[in-house]
Amino acid sequence: TALSRLSNNLSNVLEKTDSQTMAEDLTVIMNNVTDISSYVNTLTKDDKLKKELSSTITNVNKAMCDISSALEVVNSLPADKQKEVKNILSDVAVSASNLRKFSEKLNKRFLLFRLMF
Repeated sequence: TALSRLSNNLSNVLEKTDSQTMAEDLTVIMNNVTDISSYVNTLTKDDKLKKELSSTITNVNKAMCDISSALEVVNSLPADKQKEVKNILSDVAVSASNLRKFSEKLNKRFLLFRLMF
């Protein structure tokens, strides 16, 4: 799957703990987006909104595949260039963690809304 491929490529670039955390964050984000999409699909008959959510999930999966492909290139770079990329990826890991927190809050709100009806 896209997530396991991404996780393997992250492990080669980042320290083991950082890559595991980032892969876990991305997994949770993807699951939250999928759950939100499911909630919306059951709560609305708006086909446009359903199509947009489906497109969002497809785009998130594609983005993970693209990141993984880019990491394969990074893994073949000289050590000094890999260090620069590691610093960038550390920043990305922080962003992924923040996005995970946001997606979890959003997912909880959709769940509460769904339980109300």
